[in-house]
Amino acid sequence: MKSSCEITNRRSHRTGSTGSTAIDVMLASIMLLVVVASGYLSVTRHDVAMPQNARIVVVGSGQNLWSLAEENPVQGLDTAQTVALIRLMNSKNDSGLNPGEAVIVPTASNGH
Repeated sequence: MKSSCEITNRRSHRTGSTGSTAIDVMLASIMLLVVVASGYLSVTRHDVAMPQNARIVVVGSGQNLWSLAEENPVQGLDTAQTVALIRLMNSKNDSGLNPGEAVIVPTASNGH
């Protein structure tokens, strides 16, 4: 009788790296779709009103709340205060952002 390790080894040799790469790409695509859809749904809920002086941005790779605040200055607020405003507008308990996440930010009111 063959052990489960021998059976597993044979299966992995049969699929080869091409099969596993295609599956990895497909799973990554599905995960990305879920992340984008969850971000989209989180800002399109019907129980949340969009503030008048705001817009939705999709977080890019490497962006964080500080960079979003710098890119969307609010007259009379410094960057730290704008970060706090963005957190409040999005009901975020922490500063974590994920690429592809949709975030409500104040519209630039400072001539930018």
